[in-house]
Amino acid sequence: MVDGTPIPPGRIGDAIDAGIAFITEDRKAQGLVLGMTLRENVTLAHLRDFVDRDQLVDVGREKAATMRMIGELEIKTPGTEQLARNLSGGTQQKVVLAKWLLGEARVFLFDEPTRGIDVGAKMEIYKLMLQLAQRGAAIVMVSSDLPEVLGMSHRILVVRGGAIAAEFARADATPDKVIAVATGAAA
Repeated sequence: MVDGTPIPPGRIGDAIDAGIAFITEDRKAQGLVLGMTLRENVTLAHLRDFVDRDQLVDVGREKAATMRMIGELEIKTPGTEQLARNLSGGTQQKVVLAKWLLGEARVFLFDEPTRGIDVGAKMEIYKLMLQLAQRGAAIVMVSSDLPEVLGMSHRILVVRGGAIAAEFARADATPDKVIAVATGAAA
């Protein structure tokens, strides 16, 4: 549900229209089309917004929107026409995020948001996540990186065996408590 409105499962278009964004753990296989440009990747989820009355993609509007995202997210790239496969891992992750920010998403599902990126890029992703939260966005983060979970979360749900095994407020979560529940050592 978003703002009290149910979103039918499996209806991706409805989820996008409702402002739900999914930042996948596998940006190369699921988050990006590596053979497409940065511009094409940024606008892909919202392509209908860039189609003119003749049903042609308005590349000029796409470029302008992409340039706005490049500026907002401080994406390091030679330009909008750079192929996604030629970007660093951290920059690729920012492109995935730009795709959803372009559509003004309000609920962000981050699945392993910093897997496979360097420490500097991790810090940039954390900063962006904090900015989203400060703007009022809801963030659900799935991570196997315990320091990341403890450092970024207000509330922590530990999942074991496909079910929620425990819930902790940030102040109550310690590495020992979370690991005990995750491994089944805590009753």
